[in-house]
Order: sequence, then structure tokens, then C-alpha cells
Amino acid sequence: MIQSRIELGSLVKVGERLYQILSFNKESQLPIVIDVCTQHDGLVYDVATNQSVNESDFVLGIVT
Repeated sequence: MIQSRIELGSLVKVGERLYQILSFNKESQLPIVIDVCTQHDGLVYDVATNQSVNESDFVLGIVT
């Protein structure tokens, strides 16, 4: 599940958090929160509308 996603049109800098993933596991443990941060400065130009994500799914786009 995606939470705390950055707004469309935001300017971002290296290391800034873009969104968080609430990761559920299959081992009957509590879910964990994973921060996803940017590796480049840029502008958020596209954001997916879906709140759930699987490996390799589009979440947002940044133009540098």
C-alpha cells in the first residue's frame, strides 16, 4: 500500500522522501513501513492513481 505520496508538481532534491510503502508479509508479523527516496533532483510530473503497488508497478515519474 502506498501512503504519504508527494504531490504532483513538487520539486524534489536528492534523498527527499517520495512516498512510503506499507509492506505486509506472509510471516504473521506486523507490517513494516519502507521510505522510498529520490536519487536525483527534479520535478514530479506524473503520479499513479492506484494506492496499491506490486514489484515493478509505476508509482510516480520525475523529470530531471
